[in-house]
Amino acid sequence: MVYEYTLRGIEREPFSVITMLPELGYEIAAQYAWTALIVFALLTLVVGLQRGHFARVISTSLSRARYADPNADPASGRRFAKARDRILRTQHSRLVIYNVDDPFCGAGAAYRPWHLSVELRPRTDGTEPEPLDNERIVARIRPRLEALRVPSPHGSPEAEQAVLDRLRELVIDECVFLPASGLPAGREPDLSDDAFDAHRAQAVEEGGERRRHFLRVRVGGWDENLVITVFVRVHTQGGMLMLEVAPHVLLPVRPQFQEADDIARRYLRNNPFAKAVWAFRHAPRSLAKALSTLSGGSRGPWQIATEGHGGALPAGPAVSVRELAAQEDASLFQLMDLDRYLKTIQDRIVGGVTLALHEAGWHTEEFAQRAVTVAEGGVFIQSVSHSAFSVGGSGHNNRTGHHTDGGDGQ
Repeated sequence: MVYEYTLRGIEREPFSVITMLPELGYEIAAQYAWTALIVFALLTLVVGLQRGHFARVISTSLSRARYADPNADPASGRRFAKARDRILRTQHSRLVIYNVDDPFCGAGAAYRPWHLSVELRPRTDGTEPEPLDNERIVARIRPRLEALRVPSPHGSPEAEQAVLDRLRELVIDECVFLPASGLPAGREPDLSDDAFDAHRAQAVEEGGERRRHFLRVRVGGWDENLVITVFVRVHTQGGMLMLEVAPHVLLPVRPQFQEADDIARRYLRNNPFAKAVWAFRHAPRSLAKALSTLSGGSRGPWQIATEGHGGALPAGPAVSVRELAAQEDASLFQLMDLDRYLKTIQDRIVGGVTLALHEAGWHTEEFAQRAVTVAEGGVFIQSVSHSAFSVGGSGHNNRTGHHTDGGDGQ
């Protein structure tokens, strides 16, 4: 009836529609108000149920205990199980398939990487120098790093066992980086132990650009929220010893992830009235979020069906979920631990190289005192004897005479 009256009025006076809009809106609101209220009530109910489901999943399937257990992975179906096994195999393999643009993807942000090149000079005490290869140097570094796991004497075994320093859990292994661009198409790379042994035997001495051998040292602090990984590479060429040290740091995950357990716990223990109020407050904006999520999720199947990724050439990892979730900074305690772990590990690395040089009959007496890494990839050589050093990425040379002062040489 209202619509017929409105249409007749528009036919008589076309511009009268402007004055009739308030009346038309009032009539429509009167007829459909209950429908709008019912839709909003249903939307509020769905939001509340969704929040309850989220809280239960966080408290059960994604609880701290179950999330850390690989066997409790809820991936279902053959396709997801295959993807899960492939991810686990790739993450824990000592053969690292990398993208040339980001070879250390997943290890975190680079933290003051540095390198040191030293000329090999025979000692003057009459000792005949021996040939020095890369594997021999690595073999001298590892025991010094492994000794960091042993607590200092505390008077009793019980006191030693009570030491909680994270260096006791230091992980030391070797890995070989392989570029994804050189892998054959249509076939998964062989990441077995036999394949690693074959690659390592060739890579440890070849000093190539694409295939690289590293000694990998890892320590995880603050319940694995602060992870320090140091990659060490040594190479001898043309009477020079090159030492490359690439520390990488994963900072703690963002507070939202840390607070998920607490949010779920508080919601599940809240009373029904508080849950209803929460759903009522978040219902108005939930529809836009749902549509945005649906739109984003629909792009994935469309790309799988149309982009032809199944025939793409092998590629290294593009992003790391752990890196995306990391904070941009850490607390003072965490930064102090980071500095302590890193300096301790690097001191042992320098000590191991010095020991290898000394045993082989090369001059190292004053170099053995200290090489301290500093900001911007530079290296302070506090005391060096009769050697020419290329420092950091600056290309400066530091030529020193026979002195032991820990002074200004940089």
